[in-house]
Amino acid sequence: MKFFRWVFPMLVALYCLVSACSSPQLTPTTTTDQPVTLAGMAHVRFIHAIPDAPAVDVWVGNRQVATSVGFQQWTEWVEVEAGEQEVTLRRREFTELTDTYTFHADQRYLVFAWGMMTPTGDEVAANFLVSLDEDVRAGSEDSWIRFANLLSSGDSLGLVITTEGSWNLVFPNVAIGSLSEYKRGPLYQNSFEIIPARDTSLPALHRFDQHIQVGILFTFVVTGRQRDGRFEVFTVTDYRE
Repeated sequence: MKFFRWVFPMLVALYCLVSACSSPQLTPTTTTDQPVTLAGMAHVRFIHAIPDAPAVDVWVGNRQVATSVGFQQWTEWVEVEAGEQEVTLRRREFTELTDTYTFHADQRYLVFAWGMMTPTGDEVAANFLVSLDEDVRAGSEDSWIRFANLLSSGDSLGLVITTEGSWNLVFPNVAIGSLSEYKRGPLYQNSFEIIPARDTSLPALHRFDQHIQVGILFTFVVTGRQRDGRFEVFTVTDYRE
């Protein structure tokens, strides 16, 4: 019995030692050296709203996504890698405008190029307005409108719909360099007035007509110089399923 009392503990100790040596060793891992990225893809649409800029090629990162986009033109929705990307406008080998933005996966972004390449006085120099696009679905009986004030100089603007004698101030105050939210628009042929937001009793600064169709999203973009009455309005359209 004495033999068993001291042999048994020795066998147990030996077994534990052997088991520890043969067991796999676990090494803790860290992610401090792994880059943090935004996985997935984003969608980007570029709109050329610089009156004194030539037609440009559009680059996102090191990839050309559009060729010869002229003033008042826009691209289709382009798929780009999510994350920090350099957006560049080029004319042949010359860089006209460039800046860096972060695009998140599974989001849609409007990238307006606006301002003036050769600004004078208080005019805004050419730059980008990057806006996360609204998730609006145009139904079978709906149409949607919004308003972008991309004048190179001037004041906040309002947008009025005048249809069949009615006067409807849809967007009362849209500052320079900004894009309004979508609102439902009246269907079919409509007349629009751009007015100074500071005093809606003043005469309209610009008038234009637009046929509003079912199932289409309309973005009215105003460019030019307010101080000399040079307004140009063009319409960017979109379709959603």
